[in-house]
Amino acid sequence: MTCLKLPRIGPKTTLHYLQKYNNLQLIVHKMISKFGVTTWNRCFKLVTTEIEHAKASKINILNYQEASYPQSLLTLANFPLILYAKGNIGLLNQKKIALIGTRKPTRIGIKQGQKVTKYLVEIGYVIVSGLAKGCDTCAHRTCLNNEGQTIAVLAAGLDQPVYPQQNRQLAADIIKNKGLLISTYPLGTKLRPQYLAARDEWQSGIGDGVIVIETGRAGGTNITMNFCLKQHRPLARLDTKITKSVNNTVIWPLHSENDIQKFVKLLESTK
Repeated sequence: MTCLKLPRIGPKTTLHYLQKYNNLQLIVHKMISKFGVTTWNRCFKLVTTEIEHAKASKINILNYQEASYPQSLLTLANFPLILYAKGNIGLLNQKKIALIGTRKPTRIGIKQGQKVTKYLVEIGYVIVSGLAKGCDTCAHRTCLNNEGQTIAVLAAGLDQPVYPQQNRQLAADIIKNKGLLISTYPLGTKLRPQYLAARDEWQSGIGDGVIVIETGRAGGTNITMNFCLKQHRPLARLDTKITKSVNNTVIWPLHSENDIQKFVKLLESTK
């Protein structure tokens, strides 16, 4: 964590050092030689303060080498080295599926989203979404209403006010019902518009697959779909307006319960 606080040292460089030397004392020595002991101590103090704040806020800080870190993320080329989690971290390595969609769904979209979410909860899937208005809210709330467990991927530090404001109670309900809030952003990180788009990468990456409830022509749903395809995750659609394939990759249509069952079999065969 201290390396990530150093100037001009990002996740890729940190991972390079960890994989090349595999010796923390040697890495610390090299970083002190490069940046000086004053800079290193300042960054180390920042990390110590963050860890103390996390403990006080009941937030877990997981590194990629821990068993509780989601193994699905490790299949990605640029997986986050650190993950912040509040709630039931045992969900991170259970079977999971991301449900995504527009912030302004139609009544039909909501009805379809509720139906597929209920079915997935009944067969034991953890529901992943982004706590946004519309389809995300539908997926999280339907999951909770059916005694399921859900993971919300956030785009700010977990000690920051939940966005959107109207979903703060939903976030609290997720924790209360043994769900989980996660973020790749350090504590104290305020929400920025670009973080919402960046968050979409982990939303698809943490799941075994992605189902699109409903989408518009532009927005975060399409960003998540593109990430899903790049990550070679199975992608399905309830929305009939979505194209049947992208770059020769089939987007599975879910028009019936039989279609959903076939998609679930695909998910389990690719794990």
